[in-house]
Amino acid sequence: MDFYIFLEKIMDERNLSIPDIARMSELSDSTVRSAIDRKQKRVALDVALKLSAGLNVPVEEISGYKQKGKPIAEDELSQIKKEFIEFVSTLTDEQVERVHELVRTALRLGEK
Repeated sequence: MDFYIFLEKIMDERNLSIPDIARMSELSDSTVRSAIDRKQKRVALDVALKLSAGLNVPVEEISGYKQKGKPIAEDELSQIKKEFIEFVSTLTDEQVERVHELVRTALRLGEK
């Protein structure tokens, strides 16, 4: 998402004005206003960091970086691995081979 669209979306969703965003993020009104008026697609890192802190949103969202999915915390990943191992241990050899083939296919598709 372009930076100016992100700002417009935040303003609309949270019913904020340009001065509200500027004050919350410790930026000048003119910085925020010019980004919208000039339809800026990108933003400088220092501005993104201030907006991230002030608006409590991830920098990735401000910068337009799109993740394929939400990052998994390490403790969640450990639990997912445990559950997967428990699940696989209940399968027949034939079912394990089918799951293994699905995983290999998914990994190959992810490389493309």
